[in-house]
Amino acid sequence: WAFNEEGLARAVADCVIPVISAVGHEIDFTLCDFAADIRAETPSAAAELISSGFLETEDRVEIASAELTQIVEESFRALRNQCVLAEGRLALLSPKAKVEQGLLRLDDLSNRLSSFLREQLLVKRHAFAAMSSRLGSFSPEPEIKLLKNEHESKKARFERVMEVLYQSKILRFHQAQARLQPLSPQSILKRGFTMVSSPSGELIERRALVREKTLTIQFHDGEVVVDVQKD
Repeated sequence: WAFNEEGLARAVADCVIPVISAVGHEIDFTLCDFAADIRAETPSAAAELISSGFLETEDRVEIASAELTQIVEESFRALRNQCVLAEGRLALLSPKAKVEQGLLRLDDLSNRLSSFLREQLLVKRHAFAAMSSRLGSFSPEPEIKLLKNEHESKKARFERVMEVLYQSKILRFHQAQARLQPLSPQSILKRGFTMVSSPSGELIERRALVREKTLTIQFHDGEVVVDVQKD
């Protein structure tokens, strides 16, 4: 009869911890049976209900833990692969490589321009020599003066053409130089990049190359020396 008392029934109903009512008389019901979260026929049945739920939950936790571990490992493998791919792409986009390619291209253009100007000048000199020999074959003075004037006119036109050609090549050279200027190390540093080097001057491109206790960081307006703290 104690399980029919109002005070006990209210205490069971207000309890924040789940309550199983297991008085033990299967054919009888008490107020606590209705106030509790679950009713069991006997205390043994209540114990079995609790233990079976615990074991089932424990199995589910172990399964979930194994699945979570597998998911985390797969995620780490995927991230590691992404890092390797990103590292490869960054190596191809290295400012140092672009600067070296730009300098090689600039040297090639300069050499080609100089070679072209020398060839053009040699051709014109040969033409001028041939023209001079032809003029020497004419003996009459008026014709000589006429040819001389014509020669001077052609020479002047030739020099103007050569000057225009030279200025055009110089302009193309400066245009190529202007396109390559943004790829210079100083221009790249002005856009916010920095270059990290060891005390011996070796360029540090990856964290794995850090072996010194101090590093030099080069900015576009100067450099600073920093201490390395490895975790």
